[in-house]
Amino acid sequence: MQNGQTMSVRTKIADLWSGRLPLRTVFWEYAVVYGLVVNAAATGSGLIAYSAGAHWWLSIVLFVLPLLYYSFITVAVWRSAADYRGSQIWSELARGGVVILALSTVLL
Repeated sequence: MQNGQTMSVRTKIADLWSGRLPLRTVFWEYAVVYGLVVNAAATGSGLIAYSAGAHWWLSIVLFVLPLLYYSFITVAVWRSAADYRGSQIWSELARGGVVILALSTVLL
């Protein structure tokens, strides 16, 4: 990655964490779409590692990795919802939705 791209990634992460990105983008793109990709990749990798005979802890680590992502994204959605200027129902639904997504990662 070039220096400009590195800075762009850092800026995007900082903007996500601080809630400076639009709620719609943070919830639908980062929580739902990217969250689904992270979940599928981690679950698939964990299952492949387990079936290939890797150490059990590697499978567990791969399977639990989405928790880190959802912890970060939950904070991002929460903060973005606090700055949302539209109808408050959307900010509350986004907060509830991201909590349900994070819990489903743990429970399912």
